[in-house]
Amino acid sequence: MNTYFYVGNDERGKLGISVFVFQQIAEDTVKSLVNEGELKYSVVYQFGNKSTKVKATIEKGIVHVDISIIGIRGSDLQTSCSMLQKAVYENIYDITEISALKVNVSVLSIIDKDEGK
Repeated sequence: MNTYFYVGNDERGKLGISVFVFQQIAEDTVKSLVNEGELKYSVVYQFGNKSTKVKATIEKGIVHVDISIIGIRGSDLQTSCSMLQKAVYENIYDITEISALKVNVSVLSIIDKDEGK
């Protein structure tokens, strides 16, 4: 597993972007959407000892971002996951201009609405 994604060539030089940069962008996007954004009524960031997990890895020249969320029962989690996936991809692309990116969103747990808010 690589810890840097390299951009550029040997002629002009290479730029190495750390895997932690991708992870931080993804975490900030998730927190923003879940805590005060469009997903605040369908996803919680933390509940009890469970929390949303974000992990970025670089394998074979592709950045993989895996996100596990805690959903609220009765909300449209499929739409929420798609929205989160698109937002994370767009934010990473806008900041780094890297399109060799795969964002996976899965549901870690589902809680009742009364418990989450």
